[in-house]
Amino acid sequence: MRALAALAAWVVLVAAPAAAAGEPSKEELAWKVLTDILERPASVVPARARVDVGDDWARPGPPNPRPIDAEGQRLIAAVDAYLAAVPGEHGQRVASARFLRANTRRRFNHLEAALPDWVAILEQERDQEVALYAANLLLDTFVRLERYDEMIVWVRKLRADPVFLKRDEDLAELLVRIEVQWHRKDAERHEQLARDRGDPGEYLACAAAHERALTVDPDSELADQVLYNAGVCLEAGGDGDGALARYRRLVADHPRSRVAPLAVLRSARLHIAARRLADAVLAYEQYLARWPGERDVKDVRREVRWLRVELFATSTLQVTARRLSTWL
Repeated sequence: MRALAALAAWVVLVAAPAAAAGEPSKEELAWKVLTDILERPASVVPARARVDVGDDWARPGPPNPRPIDAEGQRLIAAVDAYLAAVPGEHGQRVASARFLRANTRRRFNHLEAALPDWVAILEQERDQEVALYAANLLLDTFVRLERYDEMIVWVRKLRADPVFLKRDEDLAELLVRIEVQWHRKDAERHEQLARDRGDPGEYLACAAAHERALTVDPDSELADQVLYNAGVCLEAGGDGDGALARYRRLVADHPRSRVAPLAVLRSARLHIAARRLADAVLAYEQYLARWPGERDVKDVRREVRWLRVELFATSTLQVTARRLSTWL
């Protein structure tokens, strides 16, 4: 709250007019009314207030608006008067006035009423300093209103503006994190639908959502888990070869991952299901060589012995069949 109050004072200080000679214009008078409402300390350096949407989007519902106090109403009326005095104009003062009005409404949970000003700042005044704050607060407003589809549209709009994001690396990282989380939530939704409906296609859609998350942030600390999840979904959707490709990539790119041994085991079982027994033996041997301390090592060794017997029997039968065909 203090950081945003400081920011409110700062935007007024930055946009304050230089002393004008002669009769003040209608715009100057309206701006003076607005600035006189706010406290103006001699020196204010705004903190970088960061609004993080977080990982948990489950909310109890949009907050109920509270009555705006008398001071807030005066400020909103002053902004209304100022913007009416400068129709169609853009610049630092206009952006600052919109920010102050939107933030006042936000403080009292009038979130729907605040949205148009956040949007106007980002659409018309994105080169102004307050636009960086407006971007954070716009995203937070969408989350609090549970309007995630609109939020992701704005995330992608802002990510498509490298000039804007160059001004604030924290905001750029936040946008990536939100879009990755969006795809992760989409993957969870498809996985739940697959379970509820028994539809393999939903598992394939789940895998595609994980792949999109990886495309957004290929260097993520969770890239190994995302690859593993994509493989599991492909496997459940009946695309064994696709799953094997993800597991191979996981083991190659993230050999120290905690899910790498699981990927190798799942690969071996996919090979067995496809009757590629020699490939299954190779996968199990890789597992035994790289992770000899795992709990199921004895079971894996037993499986390898069984596979070798199966391979020998299959080979013997094939040789016998060839000999019989030649004799006949």
